[in-house]
Amino acid sequence: GAKFLQEIITPDILIEDSNSKAIIRRLLDGVGFTNYNFNTATKDSSTIAPYYWFTDDTKTVWQLIQDLCKDTQMIATFDEFDTLQFYTREWLFDNTKRFS
Repeated sequence: GAKFLQEIITPDILIEDSNSKAIIRRLLDGVGFTNYNFNTATKDSSTIAPYYWFTDDTKTVWQLIQDLCKDTQMIATFDEFDTLQFYTREWLFDNTKRFS
């Protein structure tokens, strides 16, 4: 999955007043990648909503996703089923979750 996203140059996209999750969904759906999941806390304030967001035709889809993740302190990683998993900062530091 990562190799696919690292090789595709992004199409021209301009998005207005959408949160970072919606931007990532639009970006991935725009290139035909639908195997992803967002892990967010119930009350998640870590996502951002820029007034305008647009793609850069010199960057790959993976680079743009990493830029968005850096801005929102989100993690993007592939799991053992080749599903792209997004973890928000609030989900990672939720004290009610216990990992076994």
